[in-house]
Amino acid sequence: MPEVQIFKEYFDATSLDKEIVEVEVKSKEILQKITENYLKAKLKEEEFLSSQRHGKYLFASVSGKFLMVFHFGMTGSLKYFKAQKDEPPHDRLLINFRNGYQLAFNDQRKFGRVTIAYTIDEFLAEKRLGKDALEINFPDFKEAIGKKSGTVKSALMDQHVIAGIGNIYSDEILFQTRINPKKKIGEIENKALKEVHSNMRRILETAIKNHADLQSYPRNYLLYNRVRGAKCPNCGGKIAIVKVSGRTAYFCPNCQK
Repeated sequence: MPEVQIFKEYFDATSLDKEIVEVEVKSKEILQKITENYLKAKLKEEEFLSSQRHGKYLFASVSGKFLMVFHFGMTGSLKYFKAQKDEPPHDRLLINFRNGYQLAFNDQRKFGRVTIAYTIDEFLAEKRLGKDALEINFPDFKEAIGKKSGTVKSALMDQHVIAGIGNIYSDEILFQTRINPKKKIGEIENKALKEVHSNMRRILETAIKNHADLQSYPRNYLLYNRVRGAKCPNCGGKIAIVKVSGRTAYFCPNCQK
């Protein structure tokens, strides 16, 4: 989600209030529930007026009539450019503006998706997405996560519970709170759950502030050491790996007993 917030800020700075003259779909796989011709017809001669993020989704208002929805998958990004030499190597969608610039949806692995929606609320309801990780207060967080019976890592990553937390940030949240990723939700006391919620917001806000640049994060973050056998920044012990609901979790067995 921090990366998507950064994409939102980039989109707002480059692509608002510019007339769209043409849309090129280079990889139809990224289109979800829409056709190439439908997207082209909907966007032609329209403008992006504003954007909003919820979880891992970016919603762009098109002339106040409908929304273009971006999901970036694992490798998606945006690139605003003019010269052909600056065109990204894995552009799957190109939006051409009247001013001669283009906005590319770049996605090497093609896990990203683009679709059309008419209201954000309807889209969120259809996807059954939880409240945004940066917006949810503690009472709502406690209620949402308390409905899960599995591990705390799985609950944090469940987009139906809380929208926006991916694998690496769930590891960081639990590392900073000193909770083992395999610990069951029902075993976490209220005080520790408050720390999870507080650390979640702090870590995501830190990532956004630092433009998701790993080298700019505090040195006590696990993100520097997500390698088996690396040194824990807290105790100097060895970082270990465990599978949790099919996802790889990095943690310190000493700090996160």
